[in-house]
Amino acid sequence: MSIASRLDRAFAQAAILPFNKCSRYVLISDCHRGVGTSSDNFLKNQHLYYAALEHYYRNGFTYIELGDGEELWENRKLRNITEIHEDVYCMFARFAEKGRLHLLYGNHNITRRKNSDFLEAVILRSDAAPESSLYLTHGHQASLLNSTLWPMRDIPATCIRMFTFYPTAIRLCGKSLISAATVKDGPLMWRIMPTRLTITDCLRNWVSFWPATLPPPLDFMLYWILILITMDGTRNR
Repeated sequence: MSIASRLDRAFAQAAILPFNKCSRYVLISDCHRGVGTSSDNFLKNQHLYYAALEHYYRNGFTYIELGDGEELWENRKLRNITEIHEDVYCMFARFAEKGRLHLLYGNHNITRRKNSDFLEAVILRSDAAPESSLYLTHGHQASLLNSTLWPMRDIPATCIRMFTFYPTAIRLCGKSLISAATVKDGPLMWRIMPTRLTITDCLRNWVSFWPATLPPPLDFMLYWILILITMDGTRNR
């Protein structure tokens, strides 16, 4: 499907909202709410954001979030995000009670499209001046990777992590599996050394460093690759 086709589809399915001189809309995008760790880009602005929400709620604004409200590429479980930022979602509930909440999904929370409360696009339509109508969407439709191939987004990064950072990850746990990394005719080869670690220990250490956003079929496959590597290393003791 072409870029134009994806945008046309979003336009055809867009929710229609009235737009006139009395309208009060606030548009916010790319909050990327996370799980409260150092990688949560929302943390630095959470208090300012919440104060703004309260202001807009008290003054009768309709809140439109234009995608990527949650960071679901780095975090698999939405529940962890909603628990950490519970005050935000309680405020959303108050907006929703008044019929003044419209949430769009973007590429970083594209899995939210399964929720019927989430939209791909909104049109603010002015009947008095149709030329002044506004078409609102996140814009990820313009990218094939972010709109269609997003489940594959982490494959290159995962390969780099697996063959570059795997030894470091294990050593950070204080249990080194790797004796050396040598380059032979280009490819990077890891030599597994005998240790007292069990396969379960190896997996537990590795999983703690595993990228959380891999599509389930891929992470299942790579987990088994790790098991086979580990078994091969223990067999050669």
